[in-house]
Amino acid sequence: MLSLLLFIPIGLLVGTLSGFYGIGGGIVLVPILLLTGFTPALAVATSLMFTLGTSLSGAVAHTRMHNVNWKIAALIGTTGAVSAQLSNRLVIHISGQYDWLLNVWFIMLLGYFTWSLYNKNKKGAKPSLFKNHYLAAVLIGLVIGFLSSLLGIGGGFVTVPLLISWLGIDSRKAIGTSLATIII
Repeated sequence: MLSLLLFIPIGLLVGTLSGFYGIGGGIVLVPILLLTGFTPALAVATSLMFTLGTSLSGAVAHTRMHNVNWKIAALIGTTGAVSAQLSNRLVIHISGQYDWLLNVWFIMLLGYFTWSLYNKNKKGAKPSLFKNHYLAAVLIGLVIGFLSSLLGIGGGFVTVPLLISWLGIDSRKAIGTSLATIII
């Protein structure tokens, strides 16, 4: 019973991070669940369900503040849903005997973003990497959907930086759009 009560402060922490940074919380929750003894497949599924709630709450708040680009969110969410279905087949195939692969991919993703933040150009990013925002949104959706199903992250951890760097969206709108995308 006591161990179950520990999930309350964890939920509060992950929910707070969700609202501030536009993440659903999977990037924080999955490692915690793995450390508490969840199998990788169960940690992924549990995280995705939690992410839905935090993202819905955050998206509603950001919609009220006019910080959601719904066209971009719909494109990313739709292509992400298709990509997630393909990734889901991979998770089902490797679950059980290759659970360690999920941990390795998760660590590689964290390592990549840590490295990219550490090596960030001091001069600032270009306003937009892609001229066609809709094509960029489709590409972001494909990446996010695959990672979402594979690693149990809603994709906000990846979506926000991509919206800022690839589309030149300001950070408040990137956070709101990311949360709306995760719901889809």
